Order: sequence, then structure tokens, then C-alpha cells
Amino acid sequence: MPSDVLGDLLRALDAVVMERMERLPTDRFVLMTPAPAWFGHVVPRAAPDEPFGLEGILPFLDTFLREADACWRAGRGDALASPPFAVAAEEQDLLLRASAVALGERHVLVLHRLVGATDTRPLLQQAREDRLAHEQLVKRVGTLHGPAKALARVATQLREAEPTPAQRAAVEEIDQAVERLGQVLEGIPEPPRYRRG
Repeated sequence: MPSDVLGDLLRALDAVVMERMERLPTDRFVLMTPAPAWFGHVVPRAAPDEPFGLEGILPFLDTFLREADACWRAGRGDALASPPFAVAAEEQDLLLRASAVALGERHVLVLHRLVGATDTRPLLQQAREDRLAHEQLVKRVGTLHGPAKALARVATQLREAEPTPAQRAAVEEIDQAVERLGQVLEGIPEPPRYRRG
């Protein structure tokens, strides 16, 4: 595949490919492809044809690179992919995935930006918001336990007071309302009661 096509493909995938140079006290890398704009915000000192370090810049990679070292040393064309991880860049968080690939003697690291359906953070945020809304709704519905009990007490008092036929009809309506409320409140806990100090 011509290198310009490969470069276009990597740009379209929002990925950067770099090679690990000889292991020095810390890992040094050199770019193998043009870096996408986001990479320059994350690793500002990376320049073409100049080795640069990633230690401390992308803390997640510090751990991943130790695991990648075993993959690279195996040298069988093995690949190791990281789980998604977030980094701060230009007042936003980017979701990235790292892959370590052994190409013979060459140790290759690929950073790929995850966007669209591969970025699960909006979905997780929506799930958190839905859960909070559900918890609030359960709490609000739970506050109906008190009024339901009060209605049941009123109905009991009216029955004991030898009600008129009109009052008996009202008591039956109250009983039906209390029964419906009981069905709605089934399984919903009552809110905690706090004693006044």
C-alpha cells in the first residue's frame, strides 16, 4: 500500500503511529506517521524525526508500556490493546486506545482516538442521569406512604362513627383510593424519618 494512502487512512482513523527506539532509562519514541491535531495538544514536544518521551504525560501509558514491553520482546507479530482511557487536551477530554504491535525487531505503538459510537462516555453519563432521576422519582413517590396511611385512618374512624349512607359511600371511595395507592407504593420504601433534636 502506498505510504500516502496509509497516511490518509490513519488520519481518517484519527490515529498516530510511533516506534519505540532503543530502551534508554525511559522509553523514547519517534513518529512514523504525521500526528493528528489532538496529539500535538497531548504531547506538545513530539516532533517528526526527533525522539520524545511519554512518561508522565499520559499516566495510563506508564502501566500499559510495561505490559507492552513483554509483547514487543516476544516479537511474533503479537499485538496488545489497552482498554479506553481519557486524557485532557485543549479544555476537553479525549478518549484513546493504545495498541502495542511487534513487527519483527520494530516496536510499534498506535494511539487511536475513539469517537462516535466507540466513545461510551455520553452513554454512561446518560445512564447516570437516568439513575439519579429514577432515584428522585422513587423518593417522591415514597412520600405518598404518609398520606395513604392518613386516608386509611380517616376511613377507619368514619366507619366506627356509624356513618350515614352518604358517608359510607365516601368511605368506600377512600378505601378504593387507599387500595390503589397501596398497589402503586408496593415495593417502594418509605422515606426515612428524622427525629427532631
